[in-house]
Amino acid sequence: MRNILALVLVVALLAGCVGGGETTDSGVAAPETPSGGEAAASTPAGGVDLTDMAYLELAALGQPVECDVTTTMNEQTFVMNLKIHGDKTRMEMAVPDIGDILTIQRGNKYYSDVSGPMGQYYLMNTGDLECDWFESIAEESEGAPYDMGDLEEVPSTDMDCSIGTFSSSVFDTPGTVCTTQDLQDAMMEAYGV
Repeated sequence: MRNILALVLVVALLAGCVGGGETTDSGVAAPETPSGGEAAASTPAGGVDLTDMAYLELAALGQPVECDVTTTMNEQTFVMNLKIHGDKTRMEMAVPDIGDILTIQRGNKYYSDVSGPMGQYYLMNTGDLECDWFESIAEESEGAPYDMGDLEEVPSTDMDCSIGTFSSSVFDTPGTVCTTQDLQDAMMEAYGV
């Protein structure tokens, strides 16, 4: 489980949900490729070289960008697919023995697919609350909320990005979106408080 948390931290760093770097007006952080990481060369037909671009640079292109992020931990290789367009990001990853993780970020809001393991974690002890997505809001921070030494165990990551061909519907969250307040209210009701 600790390794999965490290992998989720890599996802968070790549998607910009951990403070401490430069930010856009929407509060999205600009992470660099984690220590030891490499960015694969990718020059699409349009002539845009995506090599060594950080998240904010990819988001600022004004074009859809798709990246495959490969991470190896404990002799297992994980591949996460990122779809980026402006201040929107879709992150998908299959984690062996855990399940698929899907998160969509729009501005400072993050939506976790409730059918996946992260969503099931959010819905524990919430009674009859029915949600398809869990919404959380990233607060602006002036610095990293963790000790940079905590990142020593984050595995190296390789990114391969190209101009994407997806539509904006990949950032949709169909169904019912539950907020933190919805979860708190459901938990209070489930415990009879």
